[in-house]
Amino acid sequence: MAKGFLLLPASGPAILFENVSGHNMPVLCNLFGTSERVARAMGVAELISPYPFGEVPASLKEPEAPKGFREVVGMRSLLKTLWNMALKELLSAPY
Repeated sequence: MAKGFLLLPASGPAILFENVSGHNMPVLCNLFGTSERVARAMGVAELISPYPFGEVPASLKEPEAPKGFREVVGMRSLLKTLWNMALKELLSAPY
């Protein structure tokens, strides 16, 4: 692979590099380059908006302390989301 990189256009193709010099595994670029591919990866027919998926990580990047008890209570949904995102060890594959 070249030392520089080429910026892929929006909605560009996914590109698989099978023989990367100095490495023993392939490299896949731009897999999620279209909203259709993102939707397929998430197992949904259509991706209405990607923004809700980025709200939780964005809120964790620059968290604000709650200003009162009401805001603490309002954080329940965030805490529930974080709890459900925790890694789980499975004894077998889900399907």
